[in-house]
Amino acid sequence: MTVATLPIEAENASGGGRAGSARTLRWRLLRSPTAVVGLSLIAFWVLLALAAPVLPLYPPNDQDFMSMAAPTPSAAHWLGTDFLGRDMLSRLIYGARASLFIGVMVMAVSFALGTVLGVFWALPFGHD
Repeated sequence: MTVATLPIEAENASGGGRAGSARTLRWRLLRSPTAVVGLSLIAFWVLLALAAPVLPLYPPNDQDFMSMAAPTPSAAHWLGTDFLGRDMLSRLIYGARASLFIGVMVMAVSFALGTVLGVFWALPFGHD
């Protein structure tokens, strides 16, 4: 067996091209503890942000005037309040919603513009 035949045999053994590489990538990700922790954190925050309207949270902009003087965590405000008496946990979760929406929109616009520019770049110059 020579070095030149190794990729072909590996591709044939894994079931072929893209499906094999996707299976290998998934196997590598699930074997890495760091990747599992990272993917779990991302999934947790995405699910938490999507579930924010149905969670029993304080409205993020409502003020609790009795809690303004004590910004430390309490039974009513798990992460405390800011200097205006707004609940920090609800502000954090609703802020995650806004951040995820902006991130997804930026990626969608970048993908669309990159695709259009890539197609127009390849056409006049004859790039394949």
